[in-house]
Amino acid sequence: METIEAWFADKSDGKPKTFLQNYWQPFRRILETCMEKDNDVIKCLKKSDKVIADIRMKSKNFSTQKVYAQAVLWFIDNYPEVKEKLGKTRDKYMDLWQELKLKVLENPKTYDNLPTIEEVQTK
Repeated sequence: METIEAWFADKSDGKPKTFLQNYWQPFRRILETCMEKDNDVIKCLKKSDKVIADIRMKSKNFSTQKVYAQAVLWFIDNYPEVKEKLGKTRDKYMDLWQELKLKVLENPKTYDNLPTIEEVQTK
């Protein structure tokens, strides 16, 4: 876990302040659940059904789930040799991300009790 955290810190150089918030923190939460018995990130991520179930349980909000899926995919695609070691398992994470991307578009966030245009213009 420390090695991965240091890698993320190194990768955050030159990136927006929100990079660690959007990629490392969600990925860390996934790893904490997935690696509680085994300290091997490859074995963890190969259990895609377990990881995907964990992502779905972390939040009912599709946008939040998409952030988790995106963080997993980013790690797989950017951490040395992980993509090759996971093989077709990566496709399951990509399918999840694609599904959640559509759900976010199909279920836009709604806001209650917003002022009308006239109220805003008057103020």
